[in-house]
Amino acid sequence: MEGKLGGLFQGNEQIGGFIDWEFGLILTDTPYDEIRYKFAKWRLDAKSYWLFTEPDIVTVRLYHATNRYWEGEGRIITRLQDAFDTMIHEKIEIIGEGTLEERRAE
Repeated sequence: MEGKLGGLFQGNEQIGGFIDWEFGLILTDTPYDEIRYKFAKWRLDAKSYWLFTEPDIVTVRLYHATNRYWEGEGRIITRLQDAFDTMIHEKIEIIGEGTLEERRAE
């Protein structure tokens, strides 16, 4: 799945965002007679980002063309720049566990 805009939150406070994102699942195989895969984690890559503070764990919101978005918690695994309140044109990677929940923008 791909999109243009995403937000980074801690609680209900927005602490940053990102643009031009790609979302994918990380699967793991299970020890059965046949190879089967199960959902393990998800991974988000974005081409550019901005932050107002340096977070540890973030709530990610992936906005799509409608008034709905998907939300889940993840950890930023990219080494972040020390510049805040400005667009950084470098890749950011976030790894999360659990499912993304669909929500309606108000």
